Amino acid sequence: MTRAAALKLMMALSLVTSFVAQSFGDDKLILKRLEDKGAKVTAVKEQLQIAVGECSPWKEDDFKSLGSVAKVTSLSFGLGFNEASLPLLAGLKDLEAFSSNGMQITDEGLKTFTQFPKLKRLTFYHPPRSFSGKTLDQLAVLKQLEELSIGGSATLNDEAVAAISQIKTLKRLRLWHVRHTNVGVKHLKELPMLESLMIGQNGLNPETVCPNDETIALLLEVKTLKSLMLMETRANYGSLKRLKQLPELTRLTLDAVEVSDADLERLKQDLPKVTITHTKPSEAQSKRLEQLFGKT
Repeated sequence: MTRAAALKLMMALSLVTSFVAQSFGDDKLILKRLEDKGAKVTAVKEQLQIAVGECSPWKEDDFKSLGSVAKVTSLSFGLGFNEASLPLLAGLKDLEAFSSNGMQITDEGLKTFTQFPKLKRLTFYHPPRSFSGKTLDQLAVLKQLEELSIGGSATLNDEAVAAISQIKTLKRLRLWHVRHTNVGVKHLKELPMLESLMIGQNGLNPETVCPNDETIALLLEVKTLKSLMLMETRANYGSLKRLKQLPELTRLTLDAVEVSDADLERLKQDLPKVTITHTKPSEAQSKRLEQLFGKT
């Protein structure tokens, strides 16, 4: 490396150091301590994204320290996080995205998320049985909330979907491996801004299976949909063809969906303006679909 090149590199490093010191200088010691406890800290355009895996070893002071850090816009937790720690994070007024996997939360504790006024995206993977989702309408006060994802719940049902329908700012909704039925799907037409929907198999019984052909018929009333993903189901060509009634639809994803190659090709002809992606069910998924829908 030439002397001039070395000088340029030193200047660049100096600028980076200056930027970090200026943007996160007051919080550097806290961030270092949290990293030592397993937190992954990423700085993106003067904003902080913090991901914590297993946080069972964390103490109250650790969450208090995290809650005092400025410019945190994204936060995720793995096992060991519970709603009792949420109030300790109230200082994160710039938080835009929160996700958890296995968080211990109740319907009553859900209201604590309203302390994050800029929250746009909220995700719950594998919430406990103490969380039914019936109080999700409390989140309607979050006027910037655009995306909600919930997967892997044995208690979230149609009452929860009805509550979700009161969050009128939602643009993206993902529900899979929860206990909704088409009774709940009927409420989705009440979301005036919904553009993207992912709906996966509820894993119940043949009488209440969802999604199915009836689900597709109900979704024809959600005229704002631009993207639709159906997961782990058996799709009738006649039902899928009716999706052309959705004027804004540009993307259709059929993930682990039983549909014949011939019907898929016909569907692409029927919906020329829609990008269609299809993946076939695995052997295990096919057996489960046979239990729900019967033999083909």
